[in-house]
Amino acid sequence: MEMDTDGNRKARLCVILFFAAVLLMCVFLCFASLVTSLGYKQSLAAEFAVREAMAFERAGYTLVIDPGHGGEDPGCVSGDHIEKDINLAVSLYLADFFALSENDVLLTRSDDRLLYEEGQEKRKKFYDLRNRLDIAEKAVNGVYIGVHVNKFPVSKYSGLQTFYSDNVPQSEPLAQCIQECARLLDPQNTRTVRPDGDTIYILEKITVPAVLVECGFISNEKEARLLEDEGYQKRLAFAVFCGVMRWLGGQNEN
Repeated sequence: MEMDTDGNRKARLCVILFFAAVLLMCVFLCFASLVTSLGYKQSLAAEFAVREAMAFERAGYTLVIDPGHGGEDPGCVSGDHIEKDINLAVSLYLADFFALSENDVLLTRSDDRLLYEEGQEKRKKFYDLRNRLDIAEKAVNGVYIGVHVNKFPVSKYSGLQTFYSDNVPQSEPLAQCIQECARLLDPQNTRTVRPDGDTIYILEKITVPAVLVECGFISNEKEARLLEDEGYQKRLAFAVFCGVMRWLGGQNEN
């Protein structure tokens, strides 16, 4: 009976990884100039990430996915592009991928709301952040993954960037794995991981492995349209998923 359960689990994971890999490969076809030696290298990297994720066994972590903002707090806004909605959409896809990896998955929110309770209305944004932090801290063997998008006054900037908490040594390699897999989406992304620098409340206070993924810039209209696209959101979530799975595989070896 146990063998049947494992077989079904692996079969489900293989199916979803196959379709996600196909989605990722479609990205490479969009870069006509990269369908050369560089495009080939990126294709191999995508294949490696899929293999690593498929070979991974349950590690007993709780993956806390935190879609930033919500409710009365829209986050960054640029024209019709609203951060809180993009964050939630990407996070829901990410949760679906992680659920099939047989690790526990916990979303801080699954709808459009801030996390504050009755009596906390006067400082709702503060309590929202503190409550998100509490969820991550109370999770068994928790790993925190914040999902956000960026905005900058200059519209030319683009690209996913991963920030990490320097409170926990494992956070930086986790961020590195995510950033490397993000280059499967955009081989021209030269951004590097960065410590939070005591500017991101949750990363500053947290005591478990933690990263915050800025998925792109809604101030860049071209990237903002991508971030609103359902297919791109799935590919983005899969890239983050592969990065986390690669890191978890390294934790297993240690």
